[in-house]
Amino acid sequence: LSIPTNTTAANNFIVAISLSRGTGGGASTFNVSRSRISGLQSTGTAIFRGLEIAPFAGSTVNVNNNFVSLMNNSPTATVVFGMQFLTVTGSAYTSNIYYNSVRVGGTQTTGPASNTILGAGISRSDDNAASIFNLRNNISVMERSSTAPTALLAGFFNGNTNGTLNIDQNNWVAATTATNAFAAGWIGNLYNDLTAYKAAATPHEQNTTFSNVTFVSNTDLHLAGASITDPTLKGTPIAGITTDIDNNTRSTTAPTKGADEPGGPVPVSLFVFSGVSKGTFNQLTWSTVSESNNSGFELQRSTDGQVFNALGFVSSKSDNGNSAATLSYSFDDRKPFTAGSYYRLKQIDKDGRFTYSNIIAIKGKGVMGVEISNLYPNPVKDVFNVIMGAEKSGTVALIVSDVTGKIVLNKTVGVIMGDNIIPIQSASLNAGIYMLRVVHQQTNETATIQFIK
Repeated sequence: LSIPTNTTAANNFIVAISLSRGTGGGASTFNVSRSRISGLQSTGTAIFRGLEIAPFAGSTVNVNNNFVSLMNNSPTATVVFGMQFLTVTGSAYTSNIYYNSVRVGGTQTTGPASNTILGAGISRSDDNAASIFNLRNNISVMERSSTAPTALLAGFFNGNTNGTLNIDQNNWVAATTATNAFAAGWIGNLYNDLTAYKAAATPHEQNTTFSNVTFVSNTDLHLAGASITDPTLKGTPIAGITTDIDNNTRSTTAPTKGADEPGGPVPVSLFVFSGVSKGTFNQLTWSTVSESNNSGFELQRSTDGQVFNALGFVSSKSDNGNSAATLSYSFDDRKPFTAGSYYRLKQIDKDGRFTYSNIIAIKGKGVMGVEISNLYPNPVKDVFNVIMGAEKSGTVALIVSDVTGKIVLNKTVGVIMGDNIIPIQSASLNAGIYMLRVVHQQTNETATIQFIK
C-alpha cells in the first residue's frame, strides 16, 4: 500500500490498515501478512498509523512478515506509529506479532507540554487484564528526530504489563542521528542502554538486541550489507511461520528477525520509473537492480491518476525471470492523451502475483478544439473506447457511419475539458469499415477516425 500525501487540517487520521471496532460485530480472527506499507505523508497535523489494532473482545490478530516504512517527513504530524496496538476497555484480545520490519523517519517539529511518546515503530497500549500479547522476532528502527524535547520517539514502546505478555528476541534501534529518539521504552521510561532496558523489562526481552540495521532503501526493507549475516539479528523459530515476506523458506534453527530471511530470491527491485515527452509521443523508462520470478511489466495509463487501463506489456529481459544485474527497459506511448497522461507499472510475477510502481505524470501539448487521440480495440468487438480531448466542457455527439454514409449509431454524451475516455456499444454493428465523427455541440468543432469491425 502506497498512501499519497494528505494536506488536510488538524485531527485527521491517516491509517494504511485498520482493524478497529465499529458498531456491532463480535470476536474475529484477523491475519495481516506480507503487506508492504509506505508513502504516508501529510502537511497538516494528522495522526499516522501504518497498522492500527483495536478489535472486538475475544478477537485474535496475527501480524507477521510485513514491511512498514513511514519515512516521509511530515514535520507537523501529531503522532507517527508504524504499528499500534490500542486499548479498548473491556475488549481483551490476542496479538501475535512475529517477523515484522518497521522503519520510521522524518522530523517532528511540534511537541506537547510534557514528555510524551509521539512516535514509535511498534507501540502497545492495550491494558486489558485478559489480553495476550506475543511479540517476537521483529525489527523496528526509529530514525525520526524531534526538535521539540518533549516529543519522544522509540523503536518499540510498551505502556504497561497488564495481561499475558511474551515479548523477546526482537531488535530495536534508534538511529544515532535521531534527536530525542530511543531504541525502546518500558512503562514510561526510555532506553538506549540495552542492559538498563533488559533490567526494566525483566523477565521479558532478555534476548532482545539493539543492533544497527541496514536496509536496501527507505521503502524496501530487505536486509542489506552487514545486516544480511549479522548474528545478533538471528531469532528463534515460531511454529506455523516457515516462510518470509517473499515466500522464501525460513531457517528452521535460527531464522532472521524481521520480515526478510536473507539468502532466498528477492522479488523485482525497481530502481527508477520515469517518463518524458518527446513531442509526438511519451517515452517511459525504468530499471531493475534485481529480479526474481519476473514475468514482465504491464504499462498502465490514466487521464486522472485514479482509474488506470492497460497500455502495453514488456517482458522481462532476465534469464528465466531471475537477475542480479541492473536491467533497463523502455516503452513508447505513441498516442498519449493531449491534456496529459498518468502512468504506472504493474510488475507481474510468473505465479500471477503483482506489485505497482509509483505513479508519474507527463504534461500533454494541450487540447485545441476537439481531438481524437485513440480508438481501441481496433478492429472493434462488442464495445470499443474512444479517447477524445475537448478544449471546453459540454456535450458531444458521437456519430458512426458505414461506407455508404448511412448513420448506424448516434449518441450524445457529456465531456469535460481535457481528455475523455468514452465507451461505445458496437454489438449491433455488422462486419465492415466505419467512420466515427465527434461533434462538440457547443462549439461545433469536429474530429473523425476510421475503424473496422
